[in-house]
Amino acid sequence: MIIEFSMYYLSFLPLWISIIIIDAVNLGRGTTNKWTEIISMPVIMLGIIVCSILAYKWLTKKGIINREKYKVEKAKEERFVTAEFIMSYVLPLFAFDFTQWDGVLLFSLFFSIFWLLVHRHKYFCTNLALEFCGYRVYECELQIGKETISKLIVSRNELDGLVGTTIRTRKYNNDYHFEVGVEQGGEER
Repeated sequence: MIIEFSMYYLSFLPLWISIIIIDAVNLGRGTTNKWTEIISMPVIMLGIIVCSILAYKWLTKKGIINREKYKVEKAKEERFVTAEFIMSYVLPLFAFDFTQWDGVLLFSLFFSIFWLLVHRHKYFCTNLALEFCGYRVYECELQIGKETISKLIVSRNELDGLVGTTIRTRKYNNDYHFEVGVEQGGEER
């Protein structure tokens, strides 16, 4: 649940950065209600730092829990999945007035309800922070034994160029896996 929330929180990175900028500008202008900005800026920055550290630790964690091996039969990069998420879920949140307490409370209610839905349905929010770190989403057909399955793989490697190669993944949910290693000639890299 902690990694799910970290990924969820980081998926709203453009919003958090925008709120910090809006709050800093309002403080510079000498707003009359400066406590909203004084409280929200450090809380948002702390959230970004903590969630980034937790996500990094999860992504780089060694071990065999939730690990699976697949042979890549077909891979196609989903080029606009992050942009679609930002346009559909993040952009509408700019309608809230983050300089007033009532706007922050309404946003918090909406954000919490959305989190409950994301958590309950194990939804993976595509993530601009992952994009900045070089990760991309691929729709893949994978072979496991004699069976071919479809999965969405989040990877730093260009999976469309690794057809015929065996990859190791870490399961995030039933649909999404993170690629954590590539085997070529029996060696993992």
